[in-house]
Amino acid sequence: MKFLGTGSALPKKVVSNDDLAQVMDTSDEWIRSRTGIGMRHIAVEETTTSMAVEAAEKALADAKISGCEIDLIIAGTISPDYIFPSLACEVQAAIGAPPPASSHIKSAVTQGLVYHTSLPFASFFARFSGLFSLFSCPTTSCAARPTPATI
Repeated sequence: MKFLGTGSALPKKVVSNDDLAQVMDTSDEWIRSRTGIGMRHIAVEETTTSMAVEAAEKALADAKISGCEIDLIIAGTISPDYIFPSLACEVQAAIGAPPPASSHIKSAVTQGLVYHTSLPFASFFARFSGLFSLFSCPTTSCAARPTPATI
């Protein structure tokens, strides 16, 4: 399997530790020394779906392919906007990918686990079908990292 493109999306609102210290009894030093976190992105207007779609569109542009060329979408999150339809189906519709190959993995653990359990499946699918896969693992947690969408 070869990665052809990547994309990411983050919420626009950034909250620093100093911002938090203005509304609660804490400090930048206290938070940073215990968590290593200096700032976080907070989704206000963005949704899990909108960030997954943005990341997917950037990954498609980076790979120089269109959504209609995607044959499998794997999306994993613990914070979907809806139970039904799944995040993968929402991304599929937004990027114009053909049905029916989409899969949503809901995990109550880390996004890393979702990544490490989904990537072998996507690799297997790509290797034996010769088709394009889109892998998206968004999160809207308070310590959000860029949402990877890898083709």
